[in-house]
Amino acid sequence: TAGSTQVSLSWTTNTEVDLGGYNLYRRTGSADFTAIATNLSQTSYTDQGLSNGTTYEYRLSATDRNLTPNESSPSATVSVTPTASAAPSVPAGHGGSSS
Repeated sequence: TAGSTQVSLSWTTNTEVDLGGYNLYRRTGSADFTAIATNLSQTSYTDQGLSNGTTYEYRLSATDRNLTPNESSPSATVSVTPTASAAPSVPAGHGGSSS
């Protein structure tokens, strides 16, 4: 899900008994994918500090618990573009004006 300067990602739990964690990769344009988080134990991640209007591509892989972990093939690529208009609205009663 895209927000303003951030992307929230979530995925389905891998049910293999030897699951060690997840590695999350990101790229822009035709650049190579770079790991932005490794050995994640949770099934969600918020990537912050991004540029609005830039399309980011993500891939996820799973690793096992071996001393030298085996890594799965990457997931399908997901493309997300954060935008300023995706920023959450200010809750009622918390506007910038004072009484």
